[in-house]
Amino acid sequence: MRKKGFTLIELLVVISIIALLMAILMPALSKARNQAKLVIDMANSKQIGTVLMVFKAENSDYVPILLNQHSQVPAKSRFLSLALRDHVQLGDSLDPEGFWGPAQLDEYFNSHIKDYYACPFVRNKASETTNTTGIKEIGSITLKGSAGSHTFKSLVYEGKRESYEPSLWWLKQDWEYTKNHPYGEPHGTAKYGSYRWFDDSDLARGWGSRSGNAEYLKLKRIRWSPNLAQHTGSRSASENIAFFCNAGQWDSWSTSGGGIVNYGSHKKGRYGGTVATFADGSVQWVEGTRIGWH
Repeated sequence: MRKKGFTLIELLVVISIIALLMAILMPALSKARNQAKLVIDMANSKQIGTVLMVFKAENSDYVPILLNQHSQVPAKSRFLSLALRDHVQLGDSLDPEGFWGPAQLDEYFNSHIKDYYACPFVRNKASETTNTTGIKEIGSITLKGSAGSHTFKSLVYEGKRESYEPSLWWLKQDWEYTKNHPYGEPHGTAKYGSYRWFDDSDLARGWGSRSGNAEYLKLKRIRWSPNLAQHTGSRSASENIAFFCNAGQWDSWSTSGGGIVNYGSHKKGRYGGTVATFADGSVQWVEGTRIGWH
């Protein structure tokens, strides 16, 4: 008796059905994968925030002197993972008191940094070049909305690097990133204020991020007491950002004309955004049009 097999038409129908199901499922799977990474990112932020609260409790509410990853200062004041360390055994080539170059940065990020200091959206992705920031300009992007349109620089953060960093300066709540943002109000304004991690009130002039070690040594540690809210326009520590994930979407106004970093990353609903950790250790997702630094 001859066995009956699939005809070519039947086989093509089955393949077409499988392809259709995959096309239907892929967006849902992609969305689920994105949300899973976002949950991990929030857990990372909460873990680091808890370490920060312990540090404050052990140091009379002082926080360590921390600027950001773009500053020319010792490594311990550039990276949260070093500023909040209990102890780090990195060897002579990776002294946290020293100024790290590309070789030291690569060694630290590839071999020593704890995984929860690297956002899951960029973890284990190699950057094209070794540099101190991991951020590069890739072109421009035009946003359109009810209030018109505006063209921004398009920037990306890449590579396995420390993904959580503070603002360098105070940032006031409702500070205007983008005048007349194309999406309309309240887009384009800072949702929360941001604390800085050092006190330069005794300096005769403002302190810049690239003034060198001599000026850095004049900075003093600072307490995040309630009266600091006068600098940010916020009411309490729970409304002042301590640090945020720079692998998410946020506004950058450190470059002329402004830019959007990681457009569409860490998306919730219609908008990309990022995860912010506040001065009281709480964590929240914030729309990318309402968070960033300048």
